[in-house]
Amino acid sequence: MTETHPVDPQSLYGVFKAANERMARTYARDYGVRVNGLRPYIVYGPGREEGLTADINLALLAAARGERYRIGFGGDVALHHAEDVAALFTKLALAPSDTGQVYNVRGTVLPMPDVVRAIEQATGTHGLVEVTDEPLPIAADLSDDAVQRDYGPFAYHALVEGFRETLDVYSRAGAHGQARRPRRKARGRIRRRHHGSLRSGPS
Repeated sequence: MTETHPVDPQSLYGVFKAANERMARTYARDYGVRVNGLRPYIVYGPGREEGLTADINLALLAAARGERYRIGFGGDVALHHAEDVAALFTKLALAPSDTGQVYNVRGTVLPMPDVVRAIEQATGTHGLVEVTDEPLPIAADLSDDAVQRDYGPFAYHALVEGFRETLDVYSRAGAHGQARRPRRKARGRIRRRHHGSLRSGPS
């Protein structure tokens, strides 16, 4: 799925993100503001401890502590190490386009059971992390050909490598056992009817 695929968000979150993209293109057209946008999916890495999709990071930290964790979604996902997203944002900020171009970010696309196996490989554990069957209502299999063409070539962290680097940062900070264990807020069911719609914007 490319950036030319029609965007039809089915949630307030998605509508907000799509509106941001439209505003950026309008500023570029009407005021000559040079601006770009990126569409990462799930960003993980040091400090990612809030929000539904922070479950990936929180599960990784829990497993490293020897604790059980249940991730609140399943299905296919795309994962991006925070360092990769920051590097891309920097590239775009230093050389923005004149058109308000928005770019997909692909990262590592996997079904959630494979993500759990990567967590287990990075932490040397087994059976501590579970996932639900409910997929996120977001298309995960996005093409990043455009950003690779305009700002690449660009390589992403391998997932296990990225998980290990994340744990190393927490370990050096002495924060493995002190990473937030946020109170789990009540969540409504993820509505399946939205699965496959293209969400615009980062998680």
